[in-house]
Amino acid sequence: LSVVDLKGKGTLKDTDFFKYERKIDVLPDIGARLITQMEQDGRFFCELGLIDYSLMLFVINKKKYEEDGGPKVLVYHELSSLESLSYPGLYYNIGIIDYLQPYNLEKKGERCLKRTVNA
Repeated sequence: LSVVDLKGKGTLKDTDFFKYERKIDVLPDIGARLITQMEQDGRFFCELGLIDYSLMLFVINKKKYEEDGGPKVLVYHELSSLESLSYPGLYYNIGIIDYLQPYNLEKKGERCLKRTVNA
């Protein structure tokens, strides 16, 4: 999300992302590689029956963070921290979280209930 959208917002949900931003602005080849990787990860989790997971996206100004005394930011995978084209110096940091929950009858019921409530 852009700097303006983040001020005072705290943690935003997926609906907020679609409301404020709609996309991450990265180089086209990086975006294509990211989509391919996400599809592979999704298939892997599906094969394991672990299809209840979340994608976390947060934005960090790495230079400001390090200037403010934060430790050097380590990147463990080249697609986990992507520089924004719209806001140079800001990085989209992406990770899969909450992936150990099996997709079972309880989760199916939860999903149906959420769809009904949010309809």
